[in-house]
Amino acid sequence: MHIKKISAVLLLAISVAATTGCLKDKDFERGRFGFKDVQQSAVGVGFPQASNTVNVTGIELRSASQDLEIALVNLLSDEPAEKDVHVTLQLNPGLVTAYNTNNNPDLEMLPQNSYTLPSLTLTIPKGERTGTLAMTIPNSTVLNPSRRYGIGFTIASVQEGDVVIAENMKHVLFAITLRNAYEGQYEIAVDLTGHPSASGHYEETRTLTTVDANTLDAPLAVALIFASTSRLEIRINPDNSLSLSSNATTINPLTPGTNYYDPATRTFHFDYTWGAGPRHIVGTATRL
Repeated sequence: MHIKKISAVLLLAISVAATTGCLKDKDFERGRFGFKDVQQSAVGVGFPQASNTVNVTGIELRSASQDLEIALVNLLSDEPAEKDVHVTLQLNPGLVTAYNTNNNPDLEMLPQNSYTLPSLTLTIPKGERTGTLAMTIPNSTVLNPSRRYGIGFTIASVQEGDVVIAENMKHVLFAITLRNAYEGQYEIAVDLTGHPSASGHYEETRTLTTVDANTLDAPLAVALIFASTSRLEIRINPDNSLSLSSNATTINPLTPGTNYYDPATRTFHFDYTWGAGPRHIVGTATRL
């Protein structure tokens, strides 16, 4: 089975100047580690994403296993590692708790039975400056797409005695969100007929978001007929036909088969009326 690899690291190549420039640790300022000098002072390691309050990464909502590179550790040096550097991390749920004290909405703790960590020790290989921590999500459908799940890590130790931990870069917090295969930005083009004041052609770009593995949430506010809280729920059936429903009105598909998803063009096709009147929508939503 092919396993899709998803990177939770947004910047895999971080310049030495940027990495060390944000290091405000007093030991660095005193020259005890960071850039190597002629006396071969110790170098440091740290999470480059530690400066962010939380680092959000999305995973697909599906039953197939997904591999992530969930955390990155940098060698804080102007030179690549002269030998393999072994860094041991530990889970730190207190980072999730601390985040929830000061932020809303809360993060839910990522359940321990929803992921596996092959090892909490990662390696910065000789000749490189970066090591990554691998995580596997065996089945993300056990998670709730409406929630964000937090997981925190702390650098616990470094095997090599001449490499130290940057105190202000030793903690990092991630928030994992779920998206199904259909979530994304869409170019929407619809023709509205039968409305006494708003009939016409409308085009806009909107993001359709995950409800569950086969359902999207979309705005129903075409031409401002409906309030922004009015939603259209689009369920993609196994044969790619669509089941449509709304929290604001009754959706009435016209001809069977005219509401469907075309996976080749990643386009939704719509043809329906709503409520008791003759108001009629025909249009498409195409993935950008």
